[in-house]
Amino acid sequence: MDAGRVAAVRDVLAGGRLAAGQDRLLGEQILRLHPAAGRLVREANWYHRLAARQAVTGTVPGCPAPPATGVIFTCCGYPLPGGFHAGSPRDSAQGASPGALFGYACADRAASRYCRARLALPDPGRVCAYQPPSLEPADMLGSPEAQRILQRGPVMVQLQLCAPLWAPGFCAWALGEYARILRRYGSGSTVMLTLGVPGSKPDGGLTAGLGTAFRFYPHTERDIARWVQEARMTLAGLGDVRGPGPDWAAPRDRARRLVRAVAVVP
Repeated sequence: MDAGRVAAVRDVLAGGRLAAGQDRLLGEQILRLHPAAGRLVREANWYHRLAARQAVTGTVPGCPAPPATGVIFTCCGYPLPGGFHAGSPRDSAQGASPGALFGYACADRAASRYCRARLALPDPGRVCAYQPPSLEPADMLGSPEAQRILQRGPVMVQLQLCAPLWAPGFCAWALGEYARILRRYGSGSTVMLTLGVPGSKPDGGLTAGLGTAFRFYPHTERDIARWVQEARMTLAGLGDVRGPGPDWAAPRDRARRLVRAVAVVP
């Protein structure tokens, strides 16, 4: 599944109107087959904003890392109304820490252009948008935009909803690479993953009925803990983070949970 389709379909699932054509049809098909997918994406988008604020203020629950001097949002897609519906992920965080830097990274050219025009150009001193693949940690963190953030001190790297599209072996390798590169800049940086995992009620997998359009991998908390351990990072938080987000009053989906993991570079 190419990055452009992922960014566009995620926007559809969040209730956005930026995708068209086959991407919109695919997103609508997913919602028909798995209505809870839209709620999960909206709750994840809401949580990414909260986690950014917690990172730059040093208040991530259970996390011993110092306040981050910046946040890199990888696989960010379209982080504006029509995508996240509550402003960009940095809005709340920047209010809490005006000196923090923020990078929006998405391999999709259209999404990257959108972030650059709407976020980076109005605030070039603190915000950048660039187009690396999250599949390549060295490119993601080696770009001039990321280097500017990394040179300031500890950062949070958010791997937003990409792990379900990655095979288990690749997840382990990617997390290890992110940890290895971040370790060059000292201790205290964090890597945060968000992903949907099977809940207490079997759901048949999100891929059911979609043919080869998407391939979702049913990772579990045990898988995530193993990846973090193999990457020689410290697992500071792992669990369901569905909370008072945009769908707080809706019944909870027993088939799939929104899980976040925070790993600290020692």
